[in-house]
Amino acid sequence: MDEHAKSPEIFDCDEVSTAIYSGKFSKFNGAAPTEAQGTLTMHGVTKPVTLVINSFMCKPNPMTKKEVCGADAIGILRPRRLSESPLATSMASRWA
Repeated sequence: MDEHAKSPEIFDCDEVSTAIYSGKFSKFNGAAPTEAQGTLTMHGVTKPVTLVINSFMCKPNPMTKKEVCGADAIGILRPRRLSESPLATSMASRWA
C-alpha cells in the first residue's frame, strides 16, 4: 500500500516530494492538545486540514538538552479538496 500511495496515481512522490502542514493547537484536554487546525500544501495547492491528536509528549533531547515535542495525530485527506484534477476526482470517488 505504501508504494501505491507514493505512485503517480496518488501522491506522485517522485515528482513532488514535499508536503507542508502548518497549524495551531485548537482544542485541549487540560494542558494537552487534542486537535490542531491548519493547512496542508501539496502539489502547490493549500487547503485546510484538521488533525486529531491521540497523544502528545514533550521531553528533553538527550543530546542537546533542549525540550522537543512529538505527537501521534490523524487527519483525513479528501483529494478533491487538494486539487480539481480528474485524477483527484477519481481518487475521491474511490475513497468516499
